[in-house]
Amino acid sequence: ALGAVGGPEQAAVVERALADDDAGVRAAAGRTVGMWARRKLAVPPGARAALRKLAGDGDAEVRYAAAYGMALQPDGDEDLLAGLAGDADAEVRAMALRGLGARGAGSPDLWARGLADANIWVKVEAVRALTGAKATPAQLAQAAAFVGPEPSHAVREALTRLQAHAADPAVRAAFERVGAAATDATVRCLAAAGGARGGAPLAVLEGCGGPEWARAQLLAQVIADGHGAADAKLRLWRAFADARDVRLRAASVHIGVKLGDPAIASSVLEHAIDDRSSAVVEAALEHLDGASEDVLAALVARATEETDPELAGGLLEEIGKRKPPGGERAVARGLAAKNPAIRAAARAAAKAMGQTVPDEPATVQAPPADPLVRARRLRVDTSRGSFTIELVPSLASWNVSHIVALARRGFYDGTVCHRVVPDFVVQCGDPTATGSGGSGVSIPAEPSAERYVRGTAGIADAGKDTGDSQWFVMHSPAPHLEGRYTVIGHVPAADQRVVDALQVGDTIDRVVVEE
Repeated sequence: ALGAVGGPEQAAVVERALADDDAGVRAAAGRTVGMWARRKLAVPPGARAALRKLAGDGDAEVRYAAAYGMALQPDGDEDLLAGLAGDADAEVRAMALRGLGARGAGSPDLWARGLADANIWVKVEAVRALTGAKATPAQLAQAAAFVGPEPSHAVREALTRLQAHAADPAVRAAFERVGAAATDATVRCLAAAGGARGGAPLAVLEGCGGPEWARAQLLAQVIADGHGAADAKLRLWRAFADARDVRLRAASVHIGVKLGDPAIASSVLEHAIDDRSSAVVEAALEHLDGASEDVLAALVARATEETDPELAGGLLEEIGKRKPPGGERAVARGLAAKNPAIRAAARAAAKAMGQTVPDEPATVQAPPADPLVRARRLRVDTSRGSFTIELVPSLASWNVSHIVALARRGFYDGTVCHRVVPDFVVQCGDPTATGSGGSGVSIPAEPSAERYVRGTAGIADAGKDTGDSQWFVMHSPAPHLEGRYTVIGHVPAADQRVVDALQVGDTIDRVVVEE
């Protein structure tokens, strides 16, 4: 709790805890320091010195907390992080490499060991360090030499992050080499996208294979970054603009606003804001800088009638930021909404527009009596194998009830895992595969004191009390999620390998409720 809402004024308490006889207390204190750093708070010298002493602790969880606390600092501790990069525990090694990469530190030998590590997440963190904002040409060359045609998490991450460095000769050569050798469509398309950023025609990316939605997203990203000939952009926009697949329509928005014609861009945004899919509307919200009066009018009109909490929140946030004519009408409607998340977004927008709006008194709704006495686990059958989520109804009665009810009616069958962030999380449960879909209801948040560690399953949301059908499973610890996101259960260690193997686009064949 001190990590989330406290600060340096509690440094004396945390310093004592960092030296506590109990390993769990020491680890919690180390995570607290990391949370302060994550919140951009200055960590007092005494607390930082006490944290450093934990780098040699005999308990792996404490060493992880030390690595976490040091890695999120803006600078310093490179020698200790380099030592922890050779730790026996993989989570410690990965966190130490993350910290070194953020500092632009580390030797070629250290990164070579990271790229060769047996643990997939350590490899991923090594790739991120070698391709980050502070990467040198030598480090980019090391990452470029690492990539190959196999579709591993680390290779995909490298090909994705090297896109920003496509002008580098070593990187450009790597894209050409991988594109020629890859049999996996995703790897081949990522290499083609890098080639397009380096000057190759968009036609190479169009013909790389794989699902059309994946190609469309890559094409939209490449075009949005300023690449591609005008005739190719126009042809692609026309191909995607009226597609049934919401992912193609969302991609068309990014392409359409980059055609170079203000009139077309304005028309694209107006139609996108009126689209039935929230994913398409959200794509339009990314391009409102310099928007025309007609586009802003469409924004106000959609916000005035929107009932989806996540989308309404995004629309109201833009109204608060841009203060369009008539925006007060949408805000007033939001303030009167039944959904508390919409009311909270409307209050924030009203304050941004200079209005005085009283804060809503806090309310606590008691969860219903647990109706799931016999529902103990979910078996998730995927295209990569099966894994189990051991449910904990006592932690989140509403959310567990909702997920189980959806599973029993086959809601998840045939859906895909739409989000994978290596060494962080895999997220599923959206029938539109855009990250914006759900079953159409909002479930109250049920935060708890449960830790977010490897295998923890939680509910995704776009703000308090906006959770629905989407759930996620952790690849690795995430202290910053604790006390905020609802925990519904845990994946057993023996099943975690299936979770680790999941990639974006992998299919959930079915979810079975087991009692």
